[in-house]
Amino acid sequence: MNLNSQLTCQKGSIVVETTLGILSFLTLVFFWIEFSWLGFVSAAVDFAAAEASRSTRLTTAVQVGKALQSSLQQQSSPWAGLIDTKKLKVENCNDKRIPVNLTVTICQITYPYQPVAIYGKPVKSKLIFRDALFIRQE
Repeated sequence: MNLNSQLTCQKGSIVVETTLGILSFLTLVFFWIEFSWLGFVSAAVDFAAAEASRSTRLTTAVQVGKALQSSLQQQSSPWAGLIDTKKLKVENCNDKRIPVNLTVTICQITYPYQPVAIYGKPVKSKLIFRDALFIRQE
């Protein structure tokens, strides 16, 4: 068997191997980009929630939920400017009274996560949740 007949049997194998290799590599790259973006958005939501709860604690507002929502909307940090602060929502604010003259308020902050590599409408299950806890002495 000579070399010329061996090469004719393997003409298309390089194209197939290159195509499969490039597809695998691109899938890995998009997966890495998606997880990096998810981590960044999660960190930005954490920072926005921490700053909003800090500024809400400094006020004397009676309704913590409304004060927290307005603090979230008025973020002036450069990190909060990279996410859409209008999509940050405060939900399920529950006040619980403790017998030692304390009121505990637990609010849930949600942000709809939009994937980078997958286009389409955000699904309700793709929400980032954060809880904010406020303890006030009366």
